[in-house]
Amino acid sequence: MGLINICCTLAISILFINSLNAYEIRRPAFYDKFKNLGNAPGSIYDYEDMTVPEIIQSFGYPAEVHHVTTEDGYILELHRIPYGVNGPSEEVRPVAFLQHGLLTYIMADAGYDVWLNNVRGNVFSKNHTTLDPHVDKEEFWAFTSCYLHFKDSYTRLTLLT
Repeated sequence: MGLINICCTLAISILFINSLNAYEIRRPAFYDKFKNLGNAPGSIYDYEDMTVPEIIQSFGYPAEVHHVTTEDGYILELHRIPYGVNGPSEEVRPVAFLQHGLLTYIMADAGYDVWLNNVRGNVFSKNHTTLDPHVDKEEFWAFTSCYLHFKDSYTRLTLLT
C-alpha cells in the first residue's frame, strides 16, 4: 500500500471516528433498503447492469460524475456523493476521499462531501487522450502501481483543491 493511501486512510478514519462523536450513532439511511437485498431471489442482479451513479441514486443519494486527466493522458472518472439522503445543508461539508463501498453512504449521511476513487485501467477509467486500450495494448497498460498511488492520486486531489 502506498504512503499516500496509508496517510489518506488514516486521516479519513480519524475524521470519521471524530465525526461519530458529533452525531448520534445510528443505522445509515440506506440500511433498511439494503438489508433485504439477499432475501429477494435475483434482486442483487438488478444492479449488475447499472452504472455506479445509478446504483447510488437507487438508494436515494445524489450522484455526480467527474473526469480528470493525468499528465500522461489517462482520463480518470470519479464519482461524488455531495450530501446524504437528508439533502444539502448550508454547512461546509468536509471532503472524504474513498474507494467504493458502504462506508461512502455512512460518510455522506454523517455530513461529508464524498468522492469515490477509480484507478487507471479499471472499467471506469479505461480512457486515454491518445491511446486505445484495445489497439495500443502494450503502451496503454505500461504502468505500475506507483503510477496509481502517486501520479493518479495527485491528479485526483488537484480536482478537489
